[in-house]
Amino acid sequence: MKHFTVYSLMNPQGLACAVFLLLSVGCGGPAYEFVPVAGEVTLDGNPLTDAEVRFQPLTGAGSENPGPGSVGRTHEQGEFVLHSTLDPKQPGAVPGEHRVWITTAREDLSSESGGASTAEQVPPQYLDGIPFQVPPEGTDRAVFELTSH
Repeated sequence: MKHFTVYSLMNPQGLACAVFLLLSVGCGGPAYEFVPVAGEVTLDGNPLTDAEVRFQPLTGAGSENPGPGSVGRTHEQGEFVLHSTLDPKQPGAVPGEHRVWITTAREDLSSESGGASTAEQVPPQYLDGIPFQVPPEGTDRAVFELTSH
């Protein structure tokens, strides 16, 4: 009976077998296509600054896992650019139907603040999420015009 050892990998057949096994196993998990997504958030016509904008893809027909979510933060003009929640270096969002949550509430857990939090500026009618369709080519017009009333 022949045993598999590290020495077995040093011969050409052993090395070829190891490479084949690694390639056939892959990196685990499906690869998702990301498309660029950017936009703007306003509240009563004014830019909503320092808001977290979170996109979560919804499960479609025949799709168990629609892919990872994406997140961005608005700057002074209320504009944001999304990136994957799993990999901040991966820009954009997966195409398809999403639920979007926008929030300004944050809790500061630093010892200096004593656990102070930032008040929510987003009106309650938007806190359950907003539907949004990310087109297959992406978009720079993901605009959310929120109103207080």
